[in-house]
Formats: sequence, structure tokens, C-alpha cells
Amino acid sequence: AVAALDNELSWFEQSAAIVEVSEEHLLRSARALAATEVYCGYLAELESAEKSPAVLFTVLFAIESVYFHAWRSTQPAAVPHLAPILERWSSDAFGAYCDRLKRVASQLLMHANSSETQRARSAFRAVLELELKFWDMASSGGGASFE
Repeated sequence: AVAALDNELSWFEQSAAIVEVSEEHLLRSARALAATEVYCGYLAELESAEKSPAVLFTVLFAIESVYFHAWRSTQPAAVPHLAPILERWSSDAFGAYCDRLKRVASQLLMHANSSETQRARSAFRAVLELELKFWDMASSGGGASFE
């Protein structure tokens, strides 16, 4: 799963170049949006405070699964300029990657103590709430323009 994540991050950087979006533009645009700023703050706080692999893999699974399902339900005609991104994040291969993350998180949670399990549940719920706010913002036109 970690190797797949590294591959995913590399692909993301390459795709930003394909749709001619610089990292600087992404960061500047993202910071201007409240939902994204709150989400980034939550993830930064979690990264610095949380050391449990069970919690961290649960969070990663939640994030990636939301992206998979969101892009899977997107109509290609609505975002033709994002075709490479849509193809990647809605693909069966990306779905399989999400399934692997789920299996890893589940295995780790089977051996986690009750505190870790509770933190994983809370983090999972927090990610879903933050993702909902992010996608609401993005679908209402508050997101960065990639055109």
C-alpha cells in the first residue's frame, strides 16, 4: 500500500503539469478556500500528533475512497479538461488500491487497542465530514479553476 501511495503522489505531480496547474497555483488557490484550509489544518495536526499506523491507514483509506467514489460518479463530459485525472481516480485499478488500503487498515485495527480504535473512528468521521465540505465547496463553484 505504501508503494502504491508513492506511485499515486508521483502521478499527481505529473498530472498537475498535464492540466497546466502549478503547485504554487494549487497551494495559493487552496489556501484561499475555507473548506480546504480547515481540511489541510486537520491533516497537518493529525500528521504531527498521531503515530498509530491503524489510525493513519484508516485516514488514508477514507481520503482515497472518497476520491474514488466522487470521481467514479463524475460524468466525463462535465470535465473534459480533467480527463486524465478522471480516468485515473475512477479506474478499477484505483478502486483496487482503495480496497488494499481498506484491508491494511482493517488488519491494523484488528490488533489495535481500544484507544487507537476510537481515534481511528473519530478520524474517519472527521475526514468524511471534511470531504463533504470540500466537495460541497468544489461543486458550488468555490473551487480552483483548472481551465
